Amino acid sequence: MRLRRCGTVALFAALAAAAFVHGQTVVDHSGPVQPQELADAKAWFDERLAVMSSRSAPVAEPAIRSISQGWGKFQFGRNVNRNPLKLNGKTYPNGFGSHAPAVVELTMPAGSARLTGVCGVDDTENSRPAKHAIIFTIEADGREVFRSGRQTADLDPAAFDLDLKGVQKVTLKCEGTGDYTYTPVDWNDLRLTAADGRVTSLGVPPAASIGQGGCFDFTFDGHPSSELLAGWTFRRESLPEQADRTGERLTWADPKTGVETSVSVTRYTRYPVVEWVQSFRNTGAADSPMLENVNAMSLLLPTADDKLILHHNTGDYESDDGYAPHVTDLLSNQPLHFHPTGGRPSDRVWPYFNIENSGQKRGQIIAVGWPGQWSADFTRTDDAGGRLHVRAGQETLKVRLHPGESIRTPLNVVMFYRGDVTRSQNLWRRWMIDCNTPRPNGQLPPNIFASSMGLWQSEKTETDAIKLFASQKVPLTHWWMDAGWYPCPKNQWWHVGTWDPDPQRFPNGVKAVSEVAHANHMQLILWLEPERSHNGSWLDKNHPKWLLTAKGEADNKLLDLGNPDAWRWLVDKIDSVLVSQGVDLYRQDFNIAPLQFWQAKDTPDRQGVTEMRHIEGYLALWDELHRRHPNLLIDTCASGGRRLDLETLRRSVPLWRSDDSENPEANQAITYGLAEWLPYYGSGVGCDTPYVIRSQMHPFLAFGLPHTPGRAMDWDLYHREMSIWQTICADLSGDYYPLLPYRMDRDSWMAWQFDRPELGRGVVQAFRRPDSAYAAARFKLRGLDPAAQYRVTDLDHPDHVKTLSGRELADNGLDIQLNSAPSAAVLTYVKQQ
Repeated sequence: MRLRRCGTVALFAALAAAAFVHGQTVVDHSGPVQPQELADAKAWFDERLAVMSSRSAPVAEPAIRSISQGWGKFQFGRNVNRNPLKLNGKTYPNGFGSHAPAVVELTMPAGSARLTGVCGVDDTENSRPAKHAIIFTIEADGREVFRSGRQTADLDPAAFDLDLKGVQKVTLKCEGTGDYTYTPVDWNDLRLTAADGRVTSLGVPPAASIGQGGCFDFTFDGHPSSELLAGWTFRRESLPEQADRTGERLTWADPKTGVETSVSVTRYTRYPVVEWVQSFRNTGAADSPMLENVNAMSLLLPTADDKLILHHNTGDYESDDGYAPHVTDLLSNQPLHFHPTGGRPSDRVWPYFNIENSGQKRGQIIAVGWPGQWSADFTRTDDAGGRLHVRAGQETLKVRLHPGESIRTPLNVVMFYRGDVTRSQNLWRRWMIDCNTPRPNGQLPPNIFASSMGLWQSEKTETDAIKLFASQKVPLTHWWMDAGWYPCPKNQWWHVGTWDPDPQRFPNGVKAVSEVAHANHMQLILWLEPERSHNGSWLDKNHPKWLLTAKGEADNKLLDLGNPDAWRWLVDKIDSVLVSQGVDLYRQDFNIAPLQFWQAKDTPDRQGVTEMRHIEGYLALWDELHRRHPNLLIDTCASGGRRLDLETLRRSVPLWRSDDSENPEANQAITYGLAEWLPYYGSGVGCDTPYVIRSQMHPFLAFGLPHTPGRAMDWDLYHREMSIWQTICADLSGDYYPLLPYRMDRDSWMAWQFDRPELGRGVVQAFRRPDSAYAAARFKLRGLDPAAQYRVTDLDHPDHVKTLSGRELADNGLDIQLNSAPSAAVLTYVKQQ
């Protein structure tokens, strides 16, 4: 329930006198969805469905390895210069590009029958006039079976048709007959025919939108799903129609055991996004064989030798580097592994990743939607032209399913994009707003302005504070009651598990507070932590069998949401609190690492099941509360932002993004990383200084009394900063542009821009940190119309207005002067008609 800091990167792009300039001339990176992006997503969706619907086992492909070549890198689907394959004026769609002298080795799969293709000197502006002659040979298990004549770039390629029955290894070779210092060579139009007549093209160029295989894998009774599913019965059906998406459900059933697996795959029609969820069900009369190694996401993406970059973030853990962005090269045979700590999905690790192909200016964003313990692996290899294997799912699942039992796997998402990473993140933010952010009663969450008196309250402290703020004409939208309103020792709010108002401090219940709030035009936010129970609580005394225990946790127990009786009690209890106490916004916290509790209940043949049942109960709890209360907005908290997976964010908003809440530089850095992914979040701040307050201006803002001990409330400061927040709050969910590199040191600046191109407006926030020697900065803005005029206003000096063109703001930049340190500026801009 607090907030903090982050890491370091070089800040200044250039220095000039007392000012610095950062950025380059750019174009609008948000923009509408590109038709090619939608086509990429559709192609991937169609290809996955076609592959998974095939009733034949996939055609085995040869292992392809470049042994040697005279220059450059072996290419898959393009020539050695990374251009289209071309022989004597004809361009070919598939093949291998190399450079003489070269040796390529193919280890053939069983059942290979024939290999056909052509070979020759690649037709380039340098090779055609040079007349370099090359001899091509092919060996089958060491025996020469093909030899070309002298090949030059202006000759038709040499064709071959080879019988491969019984052959295990094919070796492609080429040698020069003279000077071959620059002689790119190709083996093109390669086709491998299997014994059953199926034909596979080899050397298909890599495409970011088309992967290989299906989208999941698992092991059942010791056998991989790739071997099993072709022998299971299969059905395919359309998912129910929705206005902005289409989808299908594929189901395979094992005729021996009665175990079924289904995958529901959905494609969005307005965004380049595909998502899927897999489930398993035992329709048989006996326990199933062992189901394990379940990768709900298993993707093979062709890569050739392109440079791939993984953009990922630290999760939250009440630390200086919460949400810090990271950039890691995806290198061959250097796998990356990610998993959260302790069972909360964004605890130290972030369940969202951006795979950037910088050379092709495209990539994919993926998300693992699981409110528990997930894992993800990224493994790049050089086989078959290079592939990136992405696997993700519940970290541990090893189970024999009981008769009639069903389980589900994580929600998996992949978004396809063209352009740079900044554009892709804004595309993701827009999809989050349009297709994921909850809409109580059909409306997006409002910008909320709240205040709170902290922990361990009383009816008098709360009602007196509400009246105080009202007397000062503070237009709060919500009054926030956090932990401590239930029976617990003074200042020991963590004694949870009794979810009734403390009769000593709240003789008339929390209802007395909500009535005063409502009378003053405020709604009430109320905090609960229903999944945890402290020793001696009502739950501990009355329903100990509902509670899970773990070694080393003497004081806390975990309510088992997989227990139907416990689940029904909890739904009714929270519903009763909401209704009887007049609660408008429900805040659910989770200050315990649940993994050890789940694991303690599991048996060797049921590993991961307790976690899965808890997750199902957790999501069903919120779904039922929404059903009973269509206007209800839920706030998710887990010791800050440790439960921010996609399934959770489809049902709630994070109004308290981190327990590291008091350091202004930390809060700037947290916004920097988190805003790349989430368009709606919040935090709390005391009325201390403009610099501190502006470091925490978000779509949701809890603005209270000063944090500094002994500091009196400055109501004039409060109203000024509140007015600034009200001016910009609606723009803080727009497209996000970092204007400086991520940095945490106290001697730097931090700045970003939120832009709403559809409305022609936006906001720039800039921070001169305490030890910065620079009093001025110039920032090149993003996403603007170069031909338009913009009215720019510094909200500290609203009478000083500049009118600048979008081109000037993008090319020359916006000057910001901050004469004292620390200090912060907030500037708005509006497009003129």
